[in-house]
Amino acid sequence: MIDILREYIKKNATILFKTDEKNNLEAIFDEKGFWFHPITQSVYDRIKNLPHLYVAFTENGNYYVGLSNQQGGRWKRQHAYHLGTLAYHLLGTIRYDDQNHLHWIDAWMDITLLKKNKKLNTIALKETVYISFIPFELYSGFNNYHQGGDLPTKGIVRLINKEVESALIKSYGLDGYKLFNVQKNGKVNQIDTKNGKNQILPLETTTKEIGTEHAGKNNNCVEFQIKNTDNVSNLAALIPNLPVGSCTIEIMNKANGKMLGRIRTIRTPGRTVSQYFNAPNTSNNNILKWLELQNKMNMPGAIIPLAIVKVCPIINQ
Repeated sequence: MIDILREYIKKNATILFKTDEKNNLEAIFDEKGFWFHPITQSVYDRIKNLPHLYVAFTENGNYYVGLSNQQGGRWKRQHAYHLGTLAYHLLGTIRYDDQNHLHWIDAWMDITLLKKNKKLNTIALKETVYISFIPFELYSGFNNYHQGGDLPTKGIVRLINKEVESALIKSYGLDGYKLFNVQKNGKVNQIDTKNGKNQILPLETTTKEIGTEHAGKNNNCVEFQIKNTDNVSNLAALIPNLPVGSCTIEIMNKANGKMLGRIRTIRTPGRTVSQYFNAPNTSNNNILKWLELQNKMNMPGAIIPLAIVKVCPIINQ
């Protein structure tokens, strides 16, 4: 089935971005986001309110595989996904809860040719970017889904979408394509526009692939580094050999070594650091602890780009 889907993706691809009428490699955008190419917008309008998969790609082998289970899809302007987020990065208006798409910009766009204007902004594309939308009935077995026939439950829809998305990602990965679904070392951290310069600065750490350079032991403790855009719960789940159960968690500003709040303690047997940060803080309006930390690192006027998380087991309780 994956081979059939990949063939469909190639045959039904359309140009992703709306571009300047005189230059099809100059994408235009404003403060709300980029626009779809008009043909792509008409295709998207027919599928956006239905569950589907999508693949954005270039001939040079840069691929992103995604899914949508929601009304309106994930390619809305002025939205914390894709068309909006790409523009927010370029304009410096990115929010703490937006996805990190700077590695998309690095692969698809020439940041040195970013032009900001009062109404419309432009940026040069390194090559044409395509997108293809795959209807749910093509891969789900529910052939009359869009006609309101024998419908699966929302849970089944989500499960099918996730499984097929994962299979496509694996298939492209085995063929050596560069996948945006996994942000690797050497991608981008921020755009430097000071002194009139437009350049992409390298990441100091990775958010998805954790190597020994990002997680180390200090006696019986394990340390790892987080950025102010990271979900520490997701990141902790990828760190090998983190203490489980009774342990302490210290979080320090990497720049000055100062503690970010009190020392946190896990006392529940079998509880992981990831589970701890994915739980609500009942003393702070039930905000999830990872989001509470992210907010603390992004306080206006006191942004902390990098922090060190130190987890130590509690011995001889």
